[in-house]
Parts: sequence; C-alpha cells; structure tokens
Amino acid sequence: MSLKRIGILGGTFDPIHKGHLALAKNAKDALNLHEVWLEPNKIPYYKNPHTTDEHRLNMVKLAITANKGIIASDIELNMPQYLSTFETISLLCSRFPTYDFTFIMGMDSFLALDKWRNGKEIIKLANICVFNRPQYKLNPLLLPELQQELLKNAINLDNHSMPDTALPNKNKNLYLLTGEENDISSSAIRKSIKNAQYQTLSTILSDKVLRYIKDHNLYQEESA
Repeated sequence: MSLKRIGILGGTFDPIHKGHLALAKNAKDALNLHEVWLEPNKIPYYKNPHTTDEHRLNMVKLAITANKGIIASDIELNMPQYLSTFETISLLCSRFPTYDFTFIMGMDSFLALDKWRNGKEIIKLANICVFNRPQYKLNPLLLPELQQELLKNAINLDNHSMPDTALPNKNKNLYLLTGEENDISSSAIRKSIKNAQYQTLSTILSDKVLRYIKDHNLYQEESA
C-alpha cells in the first residue's frame, strides 16, 4: 500500500493571495501529491501580527473552496507556542506516521536553510520541494556546505518526470521546480487595503477573501 503523499506549504498568509494558491497547485501536480496542506504559521512572540490567527485561518479556508486537494491546516496555530519548521514537521510525522510529507519552499528560503534551527535535519523527515524563478541562476559552488550537499542528489522536475521511488540514501528527496513569477507583496496588499485601493487587488486576492477583509475591517492600521 502506497503512502499518502502530502505537501506542506507554510506561511503567515496575512492575507493569503493567489500566488500562494498557484504555488500549492503547481507542487501538487508536479509531485503527484494527494493533498497540499496550507499551514498558517503561529506568529513568533517577537513579531507584531497584522491580524489574528482566527482571521488568517478563515481567509485560507475561503481561498481554497474551489481548489480540490488543497487543505487548510490549523495544527501549528493550535500549539501553545511558536514552532520552528523542524518542530512542525516532526509533529506532523509523529501524528501521521503513514504519510510521506514534502515541505514546499521558495529558493530564498532554501538559500538560508543552513541558518534555520535544525535546518539540516528537515531532509531526514520530509522531502523538500524548492521553487526557483525562471531567471534565477543557481551556482552550487557559491552555496553553503549544507545546500551544496543536498543539491548533489537533487531531482530537477523541469527535466524529469516524478520518480516512483526515493533515492537510495538516508535522506528524503530534494526536488527542484521552476515556478511562475510571483512578486506579490503582502505588505503592499495590506497598504492597498488600508488606502481602499480595492480595484488593484481583484487579480491578487480571491473575491471571498477580499469580501472577508472588508466585512471584518482588517488591515486598517497597516503603516504606510
């Protein structure tokens, strides 16, 4: 019996926008995942949230209503304290031991992976899917040792189909995938909302999310 393949896309989703959904759907299709879980992060104590956990989760639920296989997960939000990525994935692996998890991240996050708490341990628990931008040229020789080592066995899904089995090593797989351009800025979205520039957001936010923001008067305190 094959494992249930689950993608994890974390973020503050403050607010969730169509770029997030495009990333989740692209990963789901390319990696042949059963589901992608959108995991709103619990905001650390040292950061000032722009809205509540409840609002962020509700917006995720509204955004995914027409997207089969894209799931809103509140696991991290229900924890009593902030969790690092490694701690979140460890928790998921413990709760769902028969699932095969793939953590989805952008190239900017991958380039900083060696600085994450227990960053080098993540690949032992879950696959990693790194989205690159079309014009970004990755030079492995300029990367930290951890990223160089991971790239040695990386599977470039732009050039190969999804493999049936894992690579024969102690770690999970690292997948590389070119994604669509996504320069959407959450801070710019919040600024447009504060200035009531809603016409600029129709192609960025789903109608349901934008309506929710208006109905609950969110992001009105966002600084210019």
